[in-house]
Amino acid sequence: MKFIRIVPWVFIALSLQATAQTTEAPLTKEQRIKALRKALGSSGGSETPVSEKAKVPAAPIDYRDRALSELRPKEDSYSHNLQPILATVQTQKIEATDPVLYQGLQLGLTFQRYRPQGRVRLVTLGERSVDQQPTVMTGLEMRYMPFTTTLLGHHTWGFRGAVNYAVQNVKLYGPTGKDLGPTKLHSIQAAGYVSQEWSFADTSDWSWLVDIGIGHFDLIQTGEHNFSQASGGGWIALLRTGPSYRLGSVWMNLAYERRTTLTRDWARIKEDGVLLGVQYGFR
Repeated sequence: MKFIRIVPWVFIALSLQATAQTTEAPLTKEQRIKALRKALGSSGGSETPVSEKAKVPAAPIDYRDRALSELRPKEDSYSHNLQPILATVQTQKIEATDPVLYQGLQLGLTFQRYRPQGRVRLVTLGERSVDQQPTVMTGLEMRYMPFTTTLLGHHTWGFRGAVNYAVQNVKLYGPTGKDLGPTKLHSIQAAGYVSQEWSFADTSDWSWLVDIGIGHFDLIQTGEHNFSQASGGGWIALLRTGPSYRLGSVWMNLAYERRTTLTRDWARIKEDGVLLGVQYGFR
């Protein structure tokens, strides 16, 4: 009798449960996951909250990049106002049109009309004149002009060395009128000068030379016989002056030279002469 009484209530409960299940709203995604975990989980296992996210392992730290970043200078350590420092080179400007501004070595040649003078005493032949026909005496010169000043304008000065040479054939006869064979007369002049030069204007190719010096003059006569040989000479003071014209690295000048004999001997040199010179400048 008790069983008969319970059956109707069970039936009513099952009917209500079925009705509730048909009218219940569908499960959400989280509820389905929770139910699935509860079904698969072992007994006594702890439940993991749905909202808890799986932890992702942290990426390894690159200590090399960190060290480089610490060693790299900060941007604020740079100065944006720095200007490049330019090197200053001092140069000496040489105007090609101004001969005075040239400083260097010059080599050149000179040419002058020459005629020996004097009377030489020869053994057994007595006194003979050495006057000969005029010839050309050629000279080799070296000039170095390292100094410049403003004395009376554009002025430079230095040193000049010169060696001049000429040779002539001499007809020499013995007491009986016999030809004594080939005889030559050698003329040598060596001198040193203090050389000066003034420019006419800043852009002029012309300049004026003034050289003061001292030199030695020699006449040497050579021949086949001892009694036809002789030599003589002496010291001379020199003054040379004249115009000079520059064309590029070449100087051309025409100078007057005054010679004053300082010692007396049978050999003499003409007191004045005119020299035509050409020099080339080496830088």
